[in-house]
Amino acid sequence: MNRLEIGDRAEEIALDYEFSRLKICGASKFVTLVSDNTSLGYDIESIDSVGHPVTPRFIEVKAFGSSNTFFISKNEMERLGALGELAFLYLVDVNLGQVVHEIRNPVAKGVFKNAEVCKLKIVY
Repeated sequence: MNRLEIGDRAEEIALDYEFSRLKICGASKFVTLVSDNTSLGYDIESIDSVGHPVTPRFIEVKAFGSSNTFFISKNEMERLGALGELAFLYLVDVNLGQVVHEIRNPVAKGVFKNAEVCKLKIVY
């Protein structure tokens, strides 16, 4: 698979993960793939949980495989930083076919400054 195919596959895996996470409470209709709009800086719009008020969840999906490397753009970092606690980074191992890390507010947690947080090589 090329890089684009890997990214698309990772988004499919993350979407399935979100649908499953929210299906339990009947809220999977709130999951939307928005990755075609790259200016948003994230790939999926979802909700954190069902309740009042409903809290949005903005998810950036990053794929990695045997190279343990993922790529992040300046726009993605800035948007995730601006979204704060509403931002999530899903790290998807495409070889395993699963989300292996779900990180809330990855910028504040220093994920992009300290690759040891997620044990991956980050390429800017």
